[in-house]
This record gives sequence, structure tokens and C-alpha cells, in this order.
Amino acid sequence: MSTVASTSTCPSITEAIERLKSRRLMLVLRTAETEDAIWAAETLIGTGFRVLDVTWGTPNAQDVIRHIRKNYPDVLVGAGTVMDVQTAEIALEAGAQFMLSPALEESVVRFARQQNVLILPGVTTPTEIHQALKMGASAIKLFPAGRVGGPEYLKTILSPMPYVQAVVTGGVGPANFQAFLQAGAIAAGVGSELIRPETLKSRDVNALIQGSTIYQPLLKH
Repeated sequence: MSTVASTSTCPSITEAIERLKSRRLMLVLRTAETEDAIWAAETLIGTGFRVLDVTWGTPNAQDVIRHIRKNYPDVLVGAGTVMDVQTAEIALEAGAQFMLSPALEESVVRFARQQNVLILPGVTTPTEIHQALKMGASAIKLFPAGRVGGPEYLKTILSPMPYVQAVVTGGVGPANFQAFLQAGAIAAGVGSELIRPETLKSRDVNALIQGSTIYQPLLKH
């Protein structure tokens, strides 16, 4: 399979990073059913989210990406949990505009660079960050950011490495997202506290809208 990201619909690496910096918040979508992902995405896009990470563990993630791209052209849609080149190719064919991974996989980083598509490889330590940048990554995903030291850990990393552009996910939510942004993250990935199984089962729109209230100062800019 050969894939070249469409330059007419896929922002360049620099453009994608600038949109992340501008929006500051990324909605992480991870559900057990395709329909749940679409419902949650549409509801939370309605509250102001404009950057999405559709994780590959969501059934038919590529269909979710296609749906969002078709119906919400102003939303920046990423494919998450991309662990190999084959998945990356499928994600780009579906319309993903950037990609993320929970780990550092050199083949995926190099493939994304060839396509001029932003890849956020998952890293935890300064050594892994250095390796990711040497492989060609322009930005990284600090994961699981909320479990490995929190905002202070990020601040400590950025002190000797101020050039690192980090998106934080994993244990990031209402209690710490602002602190992560103040510590130097270009964007924070949130969602697990919003998209709960009981909320999905009951299709409780009000619960999703209410849960997003804390993020409104950033979503409405």
C-alpha cells in the first residue's frame, strides 16, 4: 500500500503544530463502540473542541476519522495509537491530519516525515525525547504525563531542553491541565473524565456539556 497525504486537506507539520498551539486542548477519543465515538465527538465539538485524537483502539477508527473530516472540516483530526507503518497508511488514507503513538517507533516517525505529516511519538524520559528528535520528530507526546511526575516533571525536562514541543496526555484532566500548559506544554490531551461508559450508555448530552465547562475559557477563544 502506498500513501501520500493530500496536501490540500492535510496541514504541513508546521501548520499542525501551530494549530495545536493555538487551540491548546485536544480531545482524546477512546470508546468501545464506533457509534459512541461519533456521538461523543459530535457533542464535544459542539462545545468548542477543535482538535481530536481518534485512538486506533476505537472500533473502525478510520470510519470515525472519515466522518469527522467530512462533517466538521474546521476540526483538526489525528489518529492515535499508531504503532506501525501499515496503520499509519490506513489512517492517512482515512483523512487523519496528524498522528500520535504511545511509544517511540522509528519506522512510524520516518514514514510520517516522508509524508510531511506531524507525528507525536510517545516518550517519557529526556533520553527518549532526544532519540525522537534525532529520528525526525518535530514534537513529542509526553505519556503518561499525569502519572510520571505531572507538570513539575515537564517543567524540569524543559529547563535544559526548552526547544521541545510537548503535547501531554495520560492522566491529564480538570485538576492539572492548566498547570501542564503553564509548565510549557503546547497542548493538553483530555477526555477520559468526560467520556465515561455510563455517559455513553445513557447518551447523556448534558453530562458531556457540563463536564466540558471547565475547559470553556480555552475552547471559546
